[in-house]
Amino acid sequence: MSEFDPYSRRELRRLRRAWLQRNGRLLAGAAGGTVVMLGFATAFLLRFADGPVGWYAVGALHVGIVAAVLHLLHAAFLAQDPRALPHVRGAWGE
Repeated sequence: MSEFDPYSRRELRRLRRAWLQRNGRLLAGAAGGTVVMLGFATAFLLRFADGPVGWYAVGALHVGIVAAVLHLLHAAFLAQDPRALPHVRGAWGE
């Protein structure tokens, strides 16, 4: 049995892929900035937090930073592409 792939979902995927290709420098800058933030966070937490709690905090902060960067990139895509928002509503079933 094949799964139905709605038009809005396919179109949103196509728009996101095109946006990422047009904004390669932004993506590279976000990736570089993320690596720098992760490095500073790791150095800071390992200096002041020892033991298992420190490693847990490092992991939680890494997840938080990566999630925030991905969310900001998605928000930038939605803000810059006016055709994307109606497809988001369709892809999410509104």
